[in-house]
Amino acid sequence: MSVVLVTGFGPFDDVVVNASGLLARAVGEAGITGHELHVEVLPTRFASRDVVKELVDRLRPAVVVSLGVSRDQVVNLERRASGIVTSQRPDVAGEVWCGRVLGPELRASGIDRWIVDLQAIDPTVALSDEAGGYVCDAIFHAALSCDVRAAFVHIPRDVDAVAARVPIIQALVAAMLV
Repeated sequence: MSVVLVTGFGPFDDVVVNASGLLARAVGEAGITGHELHVEVLPTRFASRDVVKELVDRLRPAVVVSLGVSRDQVVNLERRASGIVTSQRPDVAGEVWCGRVLGPELRASGIDRWIVDLQAIDPTVALSDEAGGYVCDAIFHAALSCDVRAAFVHIPRDVDAVAARVPIIQALVAAMLV
């Protein structure tokens, strides 16, 4: 039985209830057949990078799926983590990392194969090359730097649609493990 790590975020800025944290918990409740699931709702802090690295080191997951919210109305599967923080927004601890280099740009492998499975469930799922330059980008970069199969999914902020997105994440995990 392989271990799967799913992360989402807590509140930040004007996002009082973060749909990504709700979705991570919903996936945890639904489960993923044949896999041991570990769910972590992270504070929306740049320092959560260290938490992700520690979890990967301790759990040794086969797959890491990180979730975040965006203003887009589609589900975006991110292709790359830029390696540099470009947002001037502070995280929930008030830290601003704009201009901080996290390392080289990293790309997720298998994305073009995974998107086909996800679009079979929801045809509006799209590929994205911009993980946002904020905490989401930093978390994705941390997971990819751990040499583990990792994906980052941005979902719309609509908390009422969380349950409908559980099958998308389940299918993503299944596709990543092939």
